[in-house]
Amino acid sequence: CFFCPVRVPTCFFAPTARMFFSAVKKRMEDNEKMEKRVQDYTQEILDTIRSNSSPAVMGSRLEDYHENDLADVLPLLTVPERCKLYRILDTDMLSDIFEYAESDNVAEYLEEMDVKKAASILSKMETDALEQMKGFYDQFEGELEGHALTPEDLKGGARGIGSYFRKLRDGRLSDK
Repeated sequence: CFFCPVRVPTCFFAPTARMFFSAVKKRMEDNEKMEKRVQDYTQEILDTIRSNSSPAVMGSRLEDYHENDLADVLPLLTVPERCKLYRILDTDMLSDIFEYAESDNVAEYLEEMDVKKAASILSKMETDALEQMKGFYDQFEGELEGHALTPEDLKGGARGIGSYFRKLRDGRLSDK
């Protein structure tokens, strides 16, 4: 296969690629299902945010909705309404909401909020992505073992692509 630096009967990257594209396909199907959902919660969420409920009551009500539904509402809110939402919801919930928000708008939303909270949300989103990537080395190593190979058998040997994933998993990879 094109991606394999050595000749093997079957591409050992294929199962990982299939798993990745399967996850992407599932996410797309989930998004399509969300678009086709029978009940639209937009008005309920808007009413909750625009109500005079206490922050505790409003936060409790909003936590009952899926992050995708909350992300759909963000563009419909005024800046003061969004700021109210930022103060009420915790960092974890906001970072989950921003994962579903239109990427073009997320930068605007982050600029609207407190700098410390925005930094915390970005850090949380980065940490989630990093944790997912840390599992890549174990998958990579498993694929190699499945074909009776070691990192040394690949182009670049132990210093090749496998070392990047190993360093990432072990926390030895830095931006410097």
